[in-house]
Amino acid sequence: IVLGGDIIEGIINLTGRIQQNEDVVQQIFTAAELVTQLIVELSRNIKKVNVWSTNGNHARMSKDTKEALDGESFETIVYEYVKIKIQLLQEQRLVGTNITLNENDYPDIAIIHINNCDKTIAASHGTKDRKAMNNVSRINSFLPITVDYYMIGHLHNSHHQNNCYVNGCLSGSNEWAQGQRYNNDPMQIMLVFYEDGSTTLCEMNLK
Repeated sequence: IVLGGDIIEGIINLTGRIQQNEDVVQQIFTAAELVTQLIVELSRNIKKVNVWSTNGNHARMSKDTKEALDGESFETIVYEYVKIKIQLLQEQRLVGTNITLNENDYPDIAIIHINNCDKTIAASHGTKDRKAMNNVSRINSFLPITVDYYMIGHLHNSHHQNNCYVNGCLSGSNEWAQGQRYNNDPMQIMLVFYEDGSTTLCEMNLK
């Protein structure tokens, strides 16, 4: 599981925060509990669950992008909350030990190795990426490793090109996104890797 960011609305977009009907603090608690429930439920049905988290731009602590630091985000608190809650549940033996909550190799990029087919994925929110085209080659130009796929969000509409996959928006569209022409139905993607190197893309309609 890669938490791709923009789980909550921070201080940069007042309209989006009002539409959530919760202040930032309450959003942190709500998001963390929902993510925890998702991980726990999957762990009861899947042999091993690995989780990574990358911060989006909506939850950053500074409105000015030039002043914002990669790790300075309300979503960092969400992920820390999830890690503590999962650890407590494991200590109480309410969930198994088949859950691993990973740290990122780089401040805004998670690196995932798919062992059964020897593939490497880089995942980030995508704030610094404007479109799918050539993003794999661009990210390989500065990473010390070579990745086969690049997974991002940020652009709201799901599409893929040249092994770069853009996830859709879980909540669908709000007033601000519609104003920017980022309209889409609620959806998420799942990419399945097979041992022969082939993949299957599942686009899940969540309406």
